Amino acid sequence: MYAMIITSDFKPGDRVFTPTNHGQGGQGSYAQFTLANQDRVARIPDSLGFEQAAALPVAALTAWQALFDRGGLVAGQTVLIHGGAGGLGGFAVQFARWAGARVAATCSTANVEYLQGLGVARVIDYRREDISQAIHAWEPQGLDFLLDAVGVSTLPDALDLVKSGGTLVSIPTLVDDGDFAAAAAAAQAKGVTRIFSTMSDSNCAANLRTIAALLADGKIALPPIRVLPLTEAAEAHRIIQSGHNRGKLVLKVADL
Repeated sequence: MYAMIITSDFKPGDRVFTPTNHGQGGQGSYAQFTLANQDRVARIPDSLGFEQAAALPVAALTAWQALFDRGGLVAGQTVLIHGGAGGLGGFAVQFARWAGARVAATCSTANVEYLQGLGVARVIDYRREDISQAIHAWEPQGLDFLLDAVGVSTLPDALDLVKSGGTLVSIPTLVDDGDFAAAAAAAQAKGVTRIFSTMSDSNCAANLRTIAALLADGKIALPPIRVLPLTEAAEAHRIIQSGHNRGKLVLKVADL
């Protein structure tokens, strides 16, 4: 995808990546050309290809903003990433480890080795283990931080896993978020900060540059990427909707 940028900071031929202006009501990225505001664009490091860069913006920004910009994650905290093997989760566990947190993550049996390879301290196979029991055994005092990237129905006792003074961040799914007001009230009663975090693409260029630099420096790794032609967009959506995709899907809209 090519992004048309009207700015003096870039020139024709620069390799860039962006979440586009989609979050502001603009056209999305299922196209060979798109428009993007300067505050949503960053240069691609020389060590990254276009397909790799295309896998970054939405998932990586969503994880970054949930952990740091909204959640305030700091070094030394104990963290659970619920849904650690997906595109968002794979970035979240790595960002949390890079920040100095002690990280646990949930996944299905097929993804246990993948998360172990990312350095997750406690991988919980939700098909074979009870998540609550596993967390209470791993961190008896309760978690400092829980990021739910799956949905409320898959972790109904999430609030019980977080200690008083801790933080529970959910990534809204539009279909599996429960009652926001009731969830916020229950968290407040327990002394837990409750946050619902969706990605914002406004002024995200600085975060994009930071994430790209971490990747280029080898401090984080890309999740597995599967590239499909645009003609297979329906199949890509089917895979995502299955809820069991590892890593990222990239649609190739044109040859570069």
